[in-house]
Amino acid sequence: MYLNINEMYEKLGDQLSCSLAICHIFTGNDYNPAFFRKGKKRPFSILKKNKKFQEAFIQLLRIENTALTTSNEVFQIIEEYVCRVYSLKTKNDINKGRYELFEKGYKPKNENEEISKQKIVGYDPSSLPPTKEELLQQIKRTVFICNVWCNAHMRCPTEKLPENFGWTIIDGKYEYYWFDGPQSPSFEELSSEIQGTLFILLLFID
Repeated sequence: MYLNINEMYEKLGDQLSCSLAICHIFTGNDYNPAFFRKGKKRPFSILKKNKKFQEAFIQLLRIENTALTTSNEVFQIIEEYVCRVYSLKTKNDINKGRYELFEKGYKPKNENEEISKQKIVGYDPSSLPPTKEELLQQIKRTVFICNVWCNAHMRCPTEKLPENFGWTIIDGKYEYYWFDGPQSPSFEELSSEIQGTLFILLLFID
């Protein structure tokens, strides 16, 4: 049994075929961590239906490292894509979406309701989507890997340095560089409504 790659390419079309390989790297492969329990089927289904997401992934082939920031338009489109992969109500702010998922399980129904501190302490954060800063490093690694794959036929596939694209050297080995600055958004970055809910949560935990 074999797969006819040319036939698959013709059926998918130029844009989806090109973006599919990049999306595969982004959603997890041997060199980039995967999104916990999200697999490949749902991310592909969302990508297939939205040309804006397809174009954003293709743009990663041409983007410069200096342009990769959380305020970059390509980043914001991919951020929206990840929000959809996680089925978040908030479609354009992954930090807020992370909190909404946490709040869904732990927000008290009223101020008199008790919250189990043990339950919150035992919460598995791997089920949450990445923060903006973590997502940025995921995108940077995607750019680097894409660059290597696209130039795999060359003696030197890339002149880019892994240290500038989501990795760091620890004890002579490359390790993932997860984020710059605080891992989670500060209290001030959250909306006043979210601040109020978070205050209630912290009040009960104390």
